Parts: sequence; structure tokens; C-alpha cells
Amino acid sequence: MICPPYHEHDGQTGVPAAHLVDGPYRAALYLLDRDGTCTADKLDATLGELDVAHPNHVGGVFARLRNQRLIEIAGYQQSTRPQRRGGIQAVWRPTPLFRHLKATGQLPEVGEAA
Repeated sequence: MICPPYHEHDGQTGVPAAHLVDGPYRAALYLLDRDGTCTADKLDATLGELDVAHPNHVGGVFARLRNQRLIEIAGYQQSTRPQRRGGIQAVWRPTPLFRHLKATGQLPEVGEAA
């Protein structure tokens, strides 16, 4: 099964691993599975106001999923979040590995978004 490490901090983003498992990481898996794509705007809207340990929390989730080869870039679009001021964001889609792991029950349970 592919999932983030269960140690105190994620070595790549400095975000506590528990946050990735219980919140944004799970929500991103849920959105990718449900909608077929995911953006930072969509993930941010799903999560609402999280008390996060680092401002790059959402980007760290996408970086981890990409490093695990579970997502790939489908394209780019303008962000609609006011704080991004129209900046460009990636549109992510599941890879064949994501779909294979989902079909074989090896993907972490995605149920409802956290």
C-alpha cells in the first residue's frame, strides 16, 4: 500500500505526517477518485479553513502524490482564490498506477473527504 510515512514530520514538506494522512492527503485522493482531476483551489475549498503547520501544505500533498507516481499534470488554469491573484495552478489527474491501486484495493481508503 502506498501512503505517507507515519513518523512525526514528513521529510519533504515539514508538515506533520498525521495531517497528510487525516486531512489534505486523504481529501486529495477522494477528489481525484470522485472527480478525475484536482487543483489546489478545489482541495482548499474541500478542506475549508485548516489550522495547518505550513503555508505550502496543499502543495506538499500534490508533491507527495506526484513523487508516488499517483498523479500527473493534465494542464494548467488560473486560480480563483483571491490570495493567489489569478496565479497559474496545475490541474492534476490520476495516473494508471492510481487506477490500478484503486482497482486492486491497495490505495488508501478514500471514503469521505476529511
